[in-house]
Amino acid sequence: MLARLIGPLAKGEQAALAVVSAIGEEVFFRGAVQSWLGLYAAAALFALLHVGPGRVFRLWTLFAIAGGLAFGTLVVWRGALGAAIVAHFVVNQTQLARLARLEAERAAREPSAV
Repeated sequence: MLARLIGPLAKGEQAALAVVSAIGEEVFFRGAVQSWLGLYAAAALFALLHVGPGRVFRLWTLFAIAGGLAFGTLVVWRGALGAAIVAHFVVNQTQLARLARLEAERAAREPSAV
């Protein structure tokens, strides 16, 4: 479902989305929210904002809370956002590449409606 929503993405588009979302989310969640409310509150808010429609996205939300805790722990451990941004980029890039591949495979199987 998510692959269809995102659609086909070129490698450059995948990288750009991964960079922008990693920097933006880490600056907001770990830089602002975590420094204000703490690690657990920032991870919980991060997960709440990654809730998808329906039961099928529950695993995504659980992954988001685990990721939020991991990224937040990196910030605490390293004392800066850099490691969390890089880790977040790797996760996003990997998932965007996977979704783009799934969408390309789906599109190849289904005849286009012209």
